[in-house]
Amino acid sequence: MRAPKRTPRPAEVGGALVEVKPVPGGRALRRDGPAAKRLAVIDVGSNSIRLLVAEVLDESSWRVIREERAMTRLAHGLSRSGSIAPESMASSVEAISRFKAICDGLGARARAFATAAVRDAANGADFRSLVKDRAGLTVEVISGLDEGRLTYKSVARAFDLSHGHCAVVDIGGGSMEVVQSRDGIVFATATAPLGAVRLTEAFGGAEDAAGRRFKELRRHCDRVLKKMLPDENAKPGLVVGCGGTFNTLATIAAAERGVIIDRNSPAVRDMAPVSRTQLSAILRRLRGLALSERLRVPGLPADRADIIIAGLCAVERLMERLGVTHALRHPGGVREGLLLMMIDEEAGRGGGGSADDVLAGARAFAARCRSPLGHSEHVAKLAMSLFDQFTADGRIIPRSPSVARERVLLEAAAVLHDIGVLVERPRHHKHSATMIRHAELPGLTRREQEIVAMIARYHRRAEPSKKHAEFAAMPERDRALVRRLAAVLRVADGLDRDHTQGVRGVRVLFRKGALAIGADCAGECGENIRAAVKKGGLLGSVAEMEVEIGAAERNEGVGEEAKKRTRATKRNRRAGGEVNR
Repeated sequence: MRAPKRTPRPAEVGGALVEVKPVPGGRALRRDGPAAKRLAVIDVGSNSIRLLVAEVLDESSWRVIREERAMTRLAHGLSRSGSIAPESMASSVEAISRFKAICDGLGARARAFATAAVRDAANGADFRSLVKDRAGLTVEVISGLDEGRLTYKSVARAFDLSHGHCAVVDIGGGSMEVVQSRDGIVFATATAPLGAVRLTEAFGGAEDAAGRRFKELRRHCDRVLKKMLPDENAKPGLVVGCGGTFNTLATIAAAERGVIIDRNSPAVRDMAPVSRTQLSAILRRLRGLALSERLRVPGLPADRADIIIAGLCAVERLMERLGVTHALRHPGGVREGLLLMMIDEEAGRGGGGSADDVLAGARAFAARCRSPLGHSEHVAKLAMSLFDQFTADGRIIPRSPSVARERVLLEAAAVLHDIGVLVERPRHHKHSATMIRHAELPGLTRREQEIVAMIARYHRRAEPSKKHAEFAAMPERDRALVRRLAAVLRVADGLDRDHTQGVRGVRVLFRKGALAIGADCAGECGENIRAAVKKGGLLGSVAEMEVEIGAAERNEGVGEEAKKRTRATKRNRRAGGEVNR
């Protein structure tokens, strides 16, 4: 188990607790005046709302100048009614307004971000509107996947996650996020409604969840985790937990040894790992106590006494599912990840970079993932040739000011489409999308990075569908873009099915009611032609015409014999082959 990275201890500066977060090589931000820029994150969680105000020192470090916390239980009653309760909404809006006033007084630019409770509530839009009216802030709702990504980014600053299989777990009031990485590359993310507040309420409240319905709660966690983490073969060597449940577990474990530590202290990170055996013993002891008795347990904050049983049960069953015996804790979490995101944007690293920057970053990441570069680069070459010929005609790739940028996104997706084989081959297209989504790819905006991820995800197997949550969540114009660029990539990938680069080039001809693609073959390439025909259904759907793919006759494009033998319908017709020259 690797030790956490060494960071300076907090120090008292001007009467306030200051924690300096240095990273070697950080460059100073451009500033409008002599004072350092101050940024603030208001984290609207399901159990509590937290404020983090920081003074940015450079692109990668800051010092904390103010932290606040308000326990508002925004998820209270959500599992039963599906909506945020009026009293929880009122107290949360009041807390956000108060935090905004603090930010204004400190001269900090504040942004508010909401997680599971607002994300899942039927009246989440009403809550956001009320915050806008009362506090003047737009509440930005982040997805469960983004929540996990940002938490991982925070943990990676404090722990060495660059080697082996690691898992970062964030359990809040409403949900649990699990992010897995291999050699520092995120390859799997999952989110599930296993938050401490949500589980407690779903199983009868503090007393029932700890007593007569505890076994039912435990079985429920097992069922959800089995769906959430279906692969039981690879077990992480390092697990780091974030959130109130993990921090409370750490303080209770420390109190049992006679050490009293505040749950928000950075010292929590440096404590010894908690074992699953120790966790199980703590859980059994707490279950044997009435709620009034739990309030007096050393290390257990009073505001967590009612939800701690459900939270610890979810953690214990997760450790069982992952097959791990120990877990470390990180006192930070999604707030630090959000602050890092804001710093990136302030530093102009929010994307929109040049084509050279984007493609250089994509190729560097592909090499890091040990992707089959010969195949990927050849697929990119074929995809670019198809794209350019379609653009010249204008029927499949519409001529627009954005067409040059679309070309860059397609090439990046082609270079990265097979990186998922680092994890496994059968589902590598899905792993490729996850890895791209979480990668540090310079020059791409978050929107563009998601588009590249989805293009790569659809290079094989299923075509884009609104049945897929990530695709359905995209705006209509982005869905259309993913469909047409994925259609090009699927054909290009099929034309190098055997990874021999035997198809040297492609020629596109538009016939009456049909699109003909001639493959310039260096030798026998029947397998590649058949694969391209099989994957050409999406292109036919996008083009709204039949697609013919065959080996090109010398100097004559697609021969008539090839045309007869390699016709594909808009969807699923399986046919094709190479003809003799």
